[in-house]
Amino acid sequence: MIPTQRTRLSRMAACRSDLFDNGIDPDFSGYRARCDFARRNLEYFQFMLGYDAGLREIVRLLERSRAQKHRPGDRGPYGSH
Repeated sequence: MIPTQRTRLSRMAACRSDLFDNGIDPDFSGYRARCDFARRNLEYFQFMLGYDAGLREIVRLLERSRAQKHRPGDRGPYGSH
């Protein structure tokens, strides 16, 4: 069963937090850089998301979570990041 969009974004927030905690900034500029990063870490993202998400979905979630993070006045699912 695939989690809801809200759950997927919350889990991606956990991925982003984990990456930041380990000195990795997932906010690459450029679609190709995000694709390469997601491809190299596909198993990590699938594990953290809790299902076998495809590469395109992971990239979309990275982009949506990044956009949500940068919305002025909206803390979104990331708390203080």
